[in-house]
Amino acid sequence: MNKLKKGYIMIKCQTEVTKEAFVPLIDIVYKTNKRTKLSRVIIFLCALLLIGIGTHYLVVGMFQGRWLSVPYTIFMVVALFLGIFFIWIAVVGLKKLALRAMAKKHSIKNQEVMNYTFDEDTLTVELLGNTGTYQWTAIDKLYEGDRYYIYGINNIFNPIDKKGFEGNGLADFQVLLTRVLKIPIEKI
Repeated sequence: MNKLKKGYIMIKCQTEVTKEAFVPLIDIVYKTNKRTKLSRVIIFLCALLLIGIGTHYLVVGMFQGRWLSVPYTIFMVVALFLGIFFIWIAVVGLKKLALRAMAKKHSIKNQEVMNYTFDEDTLTVELLGNTGTYQWTAIDKLYEGDRYYIYGINNIFNPIDKKGFEGNGLADFQVLLTRVLKIPIEKI
């Protein structure tokens, strides 16, 4: 903690932009974004419909000992497998695709580093030479995990690595949060 003037502190932190840092972000987006939830439900319902249609036709045709036509049977088998694929997309696939897109957007291969500076009035973020300064009141949500704090401003979430603080910075940061934040910190 650097004291600049009486009662004024400045805390620094570095967060490496890695795939590990974005996994909790994707989880939070899945929990909080209504459009994502709706998309997953729609895909899941479509999958169940395809599985139901395909399974019904195949089971009825098998027990009656007749298949109406080979192309129709192939279509029903494809419908069944598409349903299974869509269930995978709804449960696992969308999350993997989102993580891949976020990794590509931030070009994680280059090992970018987000530099944070926290003080009584603002949160400042520097990434690739670009700097953004936010008032603490701009933070809509703050989550605390085992390794990261994740803050959200206008539904855009970013990680703060607890291991990235210098010296006693993490403890100072936690004290600062209790003083400046008006929102609760949710555990993840």
